[in-house]
Amino acid sequence: MEGSSAVCKICDGNCLTCVGHAKKCTSCKPDRKLVTSRCECAVNEYRVGDLCRPCHPSCLSCSGPGESACTRCGTKVNELEKGNSKNVSLFLHSGECTSICHHGFYGDAADHKCKKCNKDCSTCVGPLNNQCLVCSHGLYRDGSPTGRCVSTCPQGKLFFLIVLRKMIRFEFHRLLEN
Repeated sequence: MEGSSAVCKICDGNCLTCVGHAKKCTSCKPDRKLVTSRCECAVNEYRVGDLCRPCHPSCLSCSGPGESACTRCGTKVNELEKGNSKNVSLFLHSGECTSICHHGFYGDAADHKCKKCNKDCSTCVGPLNNQCLVCSHGLYRDGSPTGRCVSTCPQGKLFFLIVLRKMIRFEFHRLLEN
């Protein structure tokens, strides 16, 4: 009877145990997670060679080190006065997780991403043209606190500049003090 030609092979470096071939893992080292027969870094980690490194604390998942390599965002805890805290949603914008989206974008709570406002809105709370907080140049908001941006005010409404109203109120109070 001839000897066996089967050879014992070492499992892939990420596997604790494997079956069939070296890269078909059945269990992983403690710092890895088994995903369809492969050992991967945890969700909040990224791979550098054979090592898993933690993502920046603001990232739910990432592609590398630092706060500008985020691929998904979640929430963060804001400490309030008197020992209370509040969960604040974070939104992905250009690889960074932020609690407030940049000008011209709004935070979509469903997928934690900053998304572009409607073209008529300068700032907004959602994607629709009636969710504008501030209108693009030359347009006026019809509605409060959010509304649709229009080129002329509807009949029966007049153009009212909020900044001008605040300036007049400030000047009036300053005159009363003198």
